[in-house]
Amino acid sequence: MTNFVLSSKNDGRLKCINFDNMSVAFNEELGPRFYIENQDGKNYVDLHKSNNGFEGILNNIKFTLNFVDNNDYGTIYTRIENIGNEDFCGKSLGIKLGIDTYMVSYPQWNDIFFPTMLRCENTHFFGYFMTPQGKIMSLVSKSPIASYSYDYNKEGDSYGHRIHTVNFDYLKTANMPNDRYPNTPCKLAKGEVFERSFYVMAVDNLDNYYNKIYQTFDLPFIIANKYTVEKGEEIKVNMLSKAPYKLEITDPTGNIVNNIANEVGVYSIKATTDDGYICNSYIYCRSSLDWYMNKAREQAIINPPHATTHTESWYGFFSGYLASKHYPNEKLDKKLDQMFEEIMPYMYDFENVKALVIPVRVQNLALLVSLLVDRYESNPTKNEKSLDDAIRFAELILNTQKKDGAYYRNNTHYTCVIYIAKSMLELWYAEKDIPKYKDVADKHYNSVKMAIDNLVEKLDNIETEGEMTFEDGMISCASLQIGMFALTLPENKREPYVKAAKYMDEIHSCLENKIVPDCRMKGGSLRFWEAKYDVMIKSNLMSSPHGWTAWTMYAKYYLYLLTNEVKYLKELMDGMGACIQLINNEGKLRWAFVTDPYVETEIFVPDTSNEIKDGYNSIDLKTKAYRGKHIKCVVGEQYIDMISGWFRTGEQKVTGGFLECPLVAWDGVFNVDKQGGTCDNDVHEIFKCMEETILKKAYVAEDNGKIISYNCKVIIKDNKINISAENIEQIHLNLKNKYEVFLNGKPINLKDYNNKMMTI
Repeated sequence: MTNFVLSSKNDGRLKCINFDNMSVAFNEELGPRFYIENQDGKNYVDLHKSNNGFEGILNNIKFTLNFVDNNDYGTIYTRIENIGNEDFCGKSLGIKLGIDTYMVSYPQWNDIFFPTMLRCENTHFFGYFMTPQGKIMSLVSKSPIASYSYDYNKEGDSYGHRIHTVNFDYLKTANMPNDRYPNTPCKLAKGEVFERSFYVMAVDNLDNYYNKIYQTFDLPFIIANKYTVEKGEEIKVNMLSKAPYKLEITDPTGNIVNNIANEVGVYSIKATTDDGYICNSYIYCRSSLDWYMNKAREQAIINPPHATTHTESWYGFFSGYLASKHYPNEKLDKKLDQMFEEIMPYMYDFENVKALVIPVRVQNLALLVSLLVDRYESNPTKNEKSLDDAIRFAELILNTQKKDGAYYRNNTHYTCVIYIAKSMLELWYAEKDIPKYKDVADKHYNSVKMAIDNLVEKLDNIETEGEMTFEDGMISCASLQIGMFALTLPENKREPYVKAAKYMDEIHSCLENKIVPDCRMKGGSLRFWEAKYDVMIKSNLMSSPHGWTAWTMYAKYYLYLLTNEVKYLKELMDGMGACIQLINNEGKLRWAFVTDPYVETEIFVPDTSNEIKDGYNSIDLKTKAYRGKHIKCVVGEQYIDMISGWFRTGEQKVTGGFLECPLVAWDGVFNVDKQGGTCDNDVHEIFKCMEETILKKAYVAEDNGKIISYNCKVIIKDNKINISAENIEQIHLNLKNKYEVFLNGKPINLKDYNNKMMTI
């Protein structure tokens, strides 16, 4: 049973919606409230009780709101009528729904419904709000909704890390990102009536979401088996529709094709039903994984690292050295080393083992250790000193560890700001088998164990950098670090760690694009405050995937190795498929994909009238360096370019991490030119993760009686499985039944290979 509980003010606003097993809170100050938006902003409608529910008039437009309880779902009914003598024309017209999505602190956020998936189609709308504890409220309209937007918290001109609620534009005079969105200009003729109904319903779990919406509201859906496929692979989908339909597949060049993916790029799948609905799904056909790794290295040089207060500014070194490890390239690797040798000493005193900028930012130290390990492993003979340097700088990290086991920045719990313990484990893996490092390796491992035991004890009652909220990275980095550590233990000691890693992954589900039918964002984590730091855009943007989505992918990878639950493998592969699309077909790396339908903002672009000299001798790019300027722009459902290729530090060498960030050095705070401060190199976490989780790795698993495979080809005949895999160094088999298995024509013993990542 659904029950709407009204505000005591009796003005159409809600306190909550009660379902049989949960309650969804509303912010009574926010809504529901109708609005009309013109060039001067939004004007809200005051409603009062009437015989028809709640009514109000603004600009000769009459608004009616009503709530209908039902056993299976509730209805928010709205009616808008032009009662004036002239046609109405505006910018947008819609409703601020008022669902309280404001996540402040533990444990308050456990009962808050985050706007996890919102999806406009040409003929209808669907989505859901979800709590960390897994409660789900679906939101559906059987008629088109033009657009939606988030109400972010704000102090002055700066946006914060929380969302108050969500707005839905019924009508919008704007060019939307593509024809999947309805064309609904903000116009009402004299006497015209416009009606919309939102249906709200509790859903037991995400696996049941589409079936329940389909069965209850007769809406069609296209559900793909995989959202990322390889060239030559068949595109397989499951169509949910009660009416006959026509299905159409369009390849990346715009041609109507069959269901074999022969071109790299995004395939659009469109279904048109006889009862008037249109639904869409998107599938990505990827290139070879080595292509992405090599392109990431090239882009790390084209969009070069900078010396700033933030590790996010030099993350490109990871892609460079990891590509060098697998695919040596004398010219590019030499350039990479020149950049490293020049830029890193501005931030770190390698002789005296000291951070020269913002030394309390412990994640900078941790990622330096990770980078030095990767540099060492790219060429152990040449870069042996890098391992020694990593060990020396690790001592600074140990100094931040308190008695409870956590790593701290001053008095703030920082183990999960990026991944301090994972960096230490990466060092341990590199040093543990070298006899002269045995004692220090043991010391590092024991430190990690203390930090992980602290995470297992505290779970989501931890802290993050910046404004507190139920934060994507805080949760995913806890899960991934616990999972990574669990893999170092004998199987009989893993259980409490696996349980904790799974719990953190499960509560993170409300911050993941788990079931969206779109390869560009499938599996991406939901972040919305990074644009102003990374690419200096003057608005929050829902970026999914962003570089930090990789943290979620590490967690899926470790959980799959620990549990052999196929859902983690699927989520890893779909998520990494979305992530690697940040490199387009021409090899250009973009910063992130923005899922918002429409945001009017100011983006940061080169001021070509104000060219600067690049102060780094090692950077000899063909692209020129400029100061930046802000211009007004509309952003919507698109990739956002990096800026570090043209926005470089100039002659000052070292700067803050972004425009508003001061240069905090070892011996003081300095007012320097903010030129070149950008954190967009954080996108390279994607390729650091790709190298660890899927590069040169093949997976074969049995899923509900069917064999699925990734990064290899499988032929099944009788009881034999023939696996062919090129450029693969490791394979993981997860088979429930007895088979004869052949790898590249040679028989392998399942007893040795099954449920393990094996080197071949």
